[in-house]
Amino acid sequence: MNYYITEENGELKIVKVHPADDANFQEDYGQYVLAKGSSMAEALLKFEEVKYPPKR
Repeated sequence: MNYYITEENGELKIVKVHPADDANFQEDYGQYVLAKGSSMAEALLKFEEVKYPPKR
């Protein structure tokens, strides 16, 4: 499974997508995707990097 964190109309959602449906999901909702992971934990970690990038 793939887990996506999306934002649409100011609302955050975590969406679980079966690999067979991944291409269709990306086509329909790709513009709303903030992060993707193979687990919910991975998606949340990637989301954190997007919202709070590491300081260099």
